[in-house]
Amino acid sequence: MALQREQEWGERMDEAYRMHELMRDNHRQRVQDQLQRERDRTEGELDRVQQVREAKKNLNAELRAQITENQERELTRDDLRMEALRARRERREAVLADRQRDIEETIARRQVKYQYMG
Repeated sequence: MALQREQEWGERMDEAYRMHELMRDNHRQRVQDQLQRERDRTEGELDRVQQVREAKKNLNAELRAQITENQERELTRDDLRMEALRARRERREAVLADRQRDIEETIARRQVKYQYMG
């Protein structure tokens, strides 16, 4: 009887040890799984941060290109406006010169006409 109790006790101890090892293995696996999830989450966050950085960089490049394009368009528009103003001024000066010449010619003709009449 004592031998049987001792054997049962040994079997229970073996079973308890196996259960304890199984629990430790399960705990170790849960910890490893949790660590892997954390690594995956961190990698995912790093990927998202990198994607956001790339998107910002692309957006900044697009904005710079648009700003440059707008500045060039403004310069071209200013150049065209200045050219138009210059052309109008030249036309105005030419018209005024033509009028002045016409007036002077008219005066000269009248003077010649009055000299012959006089």
